[in-house]
Amino acid sequence: LIVAGPLPLNVGVRTSFGQISNNPVKSGANFHTPFVERIHKINCKQLEKDFGSLQIWSETSERTEVYCENVVVDYQINSEYAAWIWQNVEEWDTNLVKQTSIESGIKAATKQFNDTDVTDRSKIEGAAKESIQKSLNIKYGNQIVNIVSVTIGNINFSDAYNEAIEKKAQTKLAAETAEFANKQVTQQVQAEAEQKKINAEAEAEAKRIKAEGEAEAIRIKADAE
Repeated sequence: LIVAGPLPLNVGVRTSFGQISNNPVKSGANFHTPFVERIHKINCKQLEKDFGSLQIWSETSERTEVYCENVVVDYQINSEYAAWIWQNVEEWDTNLVKQTSIESGIKAATKQFNDTDVTDRSKIEGAAKESIQKSLNIKYGNQIVNIVSVTIGNINFSDAYNEAIEKKAQTKLAAETAEFANKQVTQQVQAEAEQKKINAEAEAEAKRIKAEGEAEAIRIKADAE
């Protein structure tokens, strides 16, 4: 008697003299012939692959370097294919979803987006999930391993790119500040010129009025004489 596991998503693979049965052994109490048969437990619950602080470097559609880190992939084995996995995947618990498959999927995902959208985690995580699933389907076949979710803790550009962006922003700010200052100076010069024009016109008008007044006074005097 062997207990394949207390959880309903644990299944067993029965082997008899090394020959594998394609019929999975369900959770619960199962009989087997000692020394002849063995039942190997396959965990078909949702599993987690955590890549910790590993930085996965890639690029955007604009060929800008970008990296993803703190990647966590949740996946689940289809219990109907437990025997196939036991027979075809050596050390399935560690090798079924490899780091290379995750890296390839994330690289394929980031290349779909430009520099603006690539840091949108919801977009990248969805695209990465689709790319990783496609890669596993090609490797093992459809529905054998299902990617449940992909979580990326951080998406960022290289230090050189961030420094260039910061420098560009500072240059732009300096240019805008200089432009604003020049605009103020221009406005001040124009205002002063306008004021001088007004003053000159007022002075000329005053002289004209004075001259006309003097001429009128002379005329009146002449008439009187």
